[in-house]
Amino acid sequence: MPVRTPFNQYYVGQGVAYNYSPNAPPPAQPPVQQPPPPGYPYPYYYQQYGGGGGGGFYYQAAAAPAAASAPKPQIPSRWQPRPVEVVISNKIIFHCNRQDILFHFPATRQDPFGRRLYPQSYLAPPNRTPASQEGLRDIFQQFEQFRLTDAPVRLFDRAADLLDRGDDARVAYYEACKIFVGICTALDKEWGLGASDDLLRQIDEFVLVLMEGYDAAWNSPKLLVDLLNTYSQVFQPSSLRHVQTVRGVWRAVPLYARSLVAQSMWGRTALAPKTSSRSAFVRILRDMSLY
Repeated sequence: MPVRTPFNQYYVGQGVAYNYSPNAPPPAQPPVQQPPPPGYPYPYYYQQYGGGGGGGFYYQAAAAPAAASAPKPQIPSRWQPRPVEVVISNKIIFHCNRQDILFHFPATRQDPFGRRLYPQSYLAPPNRTPASQEGLRDIFQQFEQFRLTDAPVRLFDRAADLLDRGDDARVAYYEACKIFVGICTALDKEWGLGASDDLLRQIDEFVLVLMEGYDAAWNSPKLLVDLLNTYSQVFQPSSLRHVQTVRGVWRAVPLYARSLVAQSMWGRTALAPKTSSRSAFVRILRDMSLY
């Protein structure tokens, strides 16, 4: 019966450290995995070799068997940050993280709020429309889902679903445009909640989807004017991505409608301050010689 010797000596070969008994050479063949001998602490798991020339035993240090992930510690409810009640109407209330609200909506940082947030109070009277109320519902419903399930916030998830599954392409497109108008009106840079760069990126991507999905056969320049005017509410001229988005949006406008759209856009911004995002949007179009 071979005697197990103390494993306080090591042999390093091919980048692997072996414990071995002093009276036997290290093994040359890969081992056969065996249960760990008693007394070896976690997390090391050892593989046993057959007896050597002197009857020794060899054990190779290997990765420990995968253990079940430890459950997340349960934080007492009294220590958890209390969610904010976002009141859209008397019957529509969402619960969102305060940090998410402050990070994604700049207007809320200037006017502190308590345990309840009334987002319509941050909208200027011209922006308090049924469309903007629907937009607020879509926005904060996504943030509530993010708090509960960590699902990514997708502002235009419902609109994209309409475009993909709508039976009538024209009706689905009009409904998607209404959702886009409502969300952008609520996130107006100057007369609304404002938006973080992450939300603005989603707006940039979806406005291009809408413009590319427009069918010239519909012959509805007013719809294009509404889309461009809505995008101008969140437009930031200091962002290179926004300027590139403007170029892509204008290229998607049919040639027959460009003159009418440009005149309508200029008329809507004639009385707006020169520092407003709407005026900057029209100036960008003009400076790039797009019309």
